[in-house]
Amino acid sequence: MPDSLQTFATAIAMGAFTLAFIAAWFEAPKRTAGTLLGLLSLAVLTYSSVGTSTVLAYVTGNFSTNTTITDSISSATLAGLAIAGVGVLLYSRGPVQITLADTPIKRVLESRSLDLRNARHLAESMLRSALGAKIVLGTEQTSTGNVFVVKMVNGSIEQLFGAPSSKLENQRLEKVCPTHMYSWLNKLATEAMETGLPCQDERRFDGRHTQWFEMRAVAFPTGVTVNISDVTDRRRIEDALRREAMTDPLTGLANRAHLKRDLGEAVHRTAVRKGRGLSLFYIDFDRFKVINDSLGHDTGDELLCSIASRLVEAVDERKQSDYKILPARLGGDEFVVLAEGMSDDAEAADFASDLIDRFAKPHVIGNNSIVSTASIGLVTDHGSYHRAETILRDVDMAMYAAKEAGKGRYVVFEQSLRDRALSAATLETDLRTAVEKQQFDVAYQPIIDLTTGEVHSFEALIRWKHPVRGSVAPEEFIPLAEELDLIVPIGVQVLRKACNAANAIREANKNEKQIPISVNHSKLELLSPRFVEQLADIIHETDTDPSLLKIEVTESVCVKHQSTIVPVLNGVRALGVQTVVDDFGTGDSSFSCIEQFPVDQIKIDRRFLQSDRDLQTRRAILTSMIEMAQSLGVPAVCEGIETKDELEFMLTLGCDLGQGWVFAEAMPIDAAIELATSGLGRWIENMPLLEAIEANAIRMANDRRKSDRRAA
Repeated sequence: MPDSLQTFATAIAMGAFTLAFIAAWFEAPKRTAGTLLGLLSLAVLTYSSVGTSTVLAYVTGNFSTNTTITDSISSATLAGLAIAGVGVLLYSRGPVQITLADTPIKRVLESRSLDLRNARHLAESMLRSALGAKIVLGTEQTSTGNVFVVKMVNGSIEQLFGAPSSKLENQRLEKVCPTHMYSWLNKLATEAMETGLPCQDERRFDGRHTQWFEMRAVAFPTGVTVNISDVTDRRRIEDALRREAMTDPLTGLANRAHLKRDLGEAVHRTAVRKGRGLSLFYIDFDRFKVINDSLGHDTGDELLCSIASRLVEAVDERKQSDYKILPARLGGDEFVVLAEGMSDDAEAADFASDLIDRFAKPHVIGNNSIVSTASIGLVTDHGSYHRAETILRDVDMAMYAAKEAGKGRYVVFEQSLRDRALSAATLETDLRTAVEKQQFDVAYQPIIDLTTGEVHSFEALIRWKHPVRGSVAPEEFIPLAEELDLIVPIGVQVLRKACNAANAIREANKNEKQIPISVNHSKLELLSPRFVEQLADIIHETDTDPSLLKIEVTESVCVKHQSTIVPVLNGVRALGVQTVVDDFGTGDSSFSCIEQFPVDQIKIDRRFLQSDRDLQTRRAILTSMIEMAQSLGVPAVCEGIETKDELEFMLTLGCDLGQGWVFAEAMPIDAAIELATSGLGRWIENMPLLEAIEANAIRMANDRRKSDRRAA
């Protein structure tokens, strides 16, 4: 071999051994003492074989044909060294493969390796068979920080990402994840890694088709597992159920829950954004219950749908860009319109008037033409309300005020309505206290015998002197007592006081004259199954002569509850107590009807005497009533005689008994006893009406004598 080739082979061998030594030094598995010493020895051996000057000349480029190898060595040896050096260098660049003998350690390592492979296969199998899209992400360190790398996916992820697993795994997430989903997925996975807690979120994507996805990320030490579910169908069902929960099924309008939610939000916006305002309309339809009961519930439902249709038409005509108007049905025949942005009082009133006019027109339901007018309450809010319940309460009060004012109209809420409602609520509490503490008094108004001028009887009238309000009229608290089921205990208290008063008057008269006391009783009392029993108990407890009591029952109660009230009145009569038909002429009774009742006296309602009709008409009506009573053999009492002229008028008609302010107002028991013992002449002496009564008595006596002579 020429000297130049020998030198070249020597340089290759020495360089290869040196590089292999360096490679072994920087790789821990190869950095053993034997390997390093062997490589170093080979490099030194080669170097020493060719000589220092020859190697330096070759390395520095000064090598020439005159340069010779100082130490003789065969060409074959140099070629072998060169080939061995290259082989060692190539070997040093490859991975380390350790071959162990068949020892327990080897078997343990092989078992653990097999377990790891099986575990990975199991994880892949579970991942691919799991429902939903699942992806396992690892982390990779870069110059800008950690990034996520796809480690494992299932088939659903392949479909979602649009690529097979072979193109997804071991790729950075940002390169393979769909653009619209990457930021969301990366953020949730990062949050799970940072907190160590499961993270979940749901998001909507609007594209060709709206889709909803739910994502849940759970971290593990070196990465995170993410589950992505398409929840579009579930959200559609939930939205449908939510709409159904917020919609009235009959009319398709918003229901109570929907209204309260939107009203609460509107009230809040109005409170914080001055100048916007809102108007709220509460609509109730008059006579709807009568229509529903008489024509049937199907017709009632059709009427409600027709009402809703008109309401929607009215709302559509009023909608403007700045307005947000919501029509709603609360239930039954109650509707509400929320008009957010309608803050002008005059405009709100105009809309209410428009609704009144629309609903005054008849609805054609099948073969029926039905009119159900609307009573509307209106509240306009400019930021003073803070709760939906408060404004609903106030507009409800205004609606009831519209009904009380005559129906078919609207009423704007005023503070006085709230004050009145608060007063009624306070009155309820005070009424219960008054019943419990027996705070009621009884006043007695005399009923005068128009033929003699003597006191015939008294009517017991309840009085309530409130410690703060003063005197409360019976018309104010009696209906409330009936509503609260307090009328029965109140009636018992009045009846007991009347019995004690009758006994006191009898004792004051020394039993010379019977002056009974009549007591009014409501329908609820009379129809109570224990009324007769309670009456008997009170008579017994107070040791009262039953003939000193009269029970008054209105004509309307007698007519409407004839089958029930007749046995009650018979029971009263069986006790020896007289019965009086009050407010005669205001009901629907006739002679054939009234004669079926056990009646001892008839009281003609005051409105017939004080009517605006002409004198001839009033005379004819009153005369027929008096004659009907006389034909039944019972006296007639005319209520409400307030002037001498009215007294003389009734005297000419031959009325038996009279009651009214012209004689005396209702008085305490002490005054009633004095009147009963002294007589009307001393009570109202020098009154011209006494002369009229005496003249009437004389005339009636003369008429009887003439009648007797003709009969003889």
